[in-house]
Amino acid sequence: MDHEGLVAFLRSAKATGYQWIGGNEGQPCRDQSRQFLYTEGDYHYRDHYFGFRQFGGEEVVWLNQQPLWQMLYFGHIIPSQVCEPVFAFLQKALQQPDMMLPLRGPKQFSQDQWQYQLTIEGGLQQFQGIEKVLLVDKLVYQMHLMGGCLN
Repeated sequence: MDHEGLVAFLRSAKATGYQWIGGNEGQPCRDQSRQFLYTEGDYHYRDHYFGFRQFGGEEVVWLNQQPLWQMLYFGHIIPSQVCEPVFAFLQKALQQPDMMLPLRGPKQFSQDQWQYQLTIEGGLQQFQGIEKVLLVDKLVYQMHLMGGCLN
């Protein structure tokens, strides 16, 4: 596996894909899910998910039409919280992925009273983690993720 090639592709795919968070939430599918597709060279990426306030999905990368990498996720916005401000802040955090492990955003990011935290165990080959958004030190969003390489 070309580790550097996969990392570079994930950075491109996620930078492009995360632009639609909170706005155009990807292409609607017949099964009431949504998806975002991205292709660059021999790599192909799909982020496919269900839900909005409470959501779950998967991201998959193919190389030469062979599945190479996958991430599963499930998360939610705390019920008393308005979604749009959370997604607006989350989008800013996700536009700054870790350069070596571009799974989501940076380990920590803050702006005004908002905080983003990403805790990951493992690496691109196999990982699990949790992503959180806090507003004035109160949890307003949480997502669990796991995945890794498929070969």
